[in-house]
Amino acid sequence: RMKPRFSLQRILELKERKEQAVAIRLADARTAAERARELEEEIDRLKQDSIERRMGAPGAGATVGQLQNTSFVIEKLEQQLTEARTAVRQADVQVNAVLAEFSIATRERQVLDRLKEKKREAAMLEAADADRKTMDDIALSRFGRRSQNNNGSDE
Repeated sequence: RMKPRFSLQRILELKERKEQAVAIRLADARTAAERARELEEEIDRLKQDSIERRMGAPGAGATVGQLQNTSFVIEKLEQQLTEARTAVRQADVQVNAVLAEFSIATRERQVLDRLKEKKREAAMLEAADADRKTMDDIALSRFGRRSQNNNGSDE
């Protein structure tokens, strides 16, 4: 028996490839977002350390120049922290956009998978019906021959 060919197989394969490509982009976007978060945390730690050193500095007899330098460093770290937070938000937006695209790609592939399965089931039912019809035809022809043989021997 010939296996029925799914007429949309090529489209299904393309949808599967698209879904895989988007999954890779999603993983990359999540990795980038995680890196952005790690950078934000590192900058925040540096800023907090600088603030703690500054607070401890007056009692340690820090000079005005050292205090100004520390203030400058804290200000620059605050700017970098703001940029890092913006990068995290942008990375999260990108993750959400790719996640939405992935959801769509997955649904499109699943629709074709379900259609393929229904076509396969329909082909199996058709084959089973054809088999039943063949078996019925064989049974009827045997019954017909027996009836003829029985009628012929009665005469």
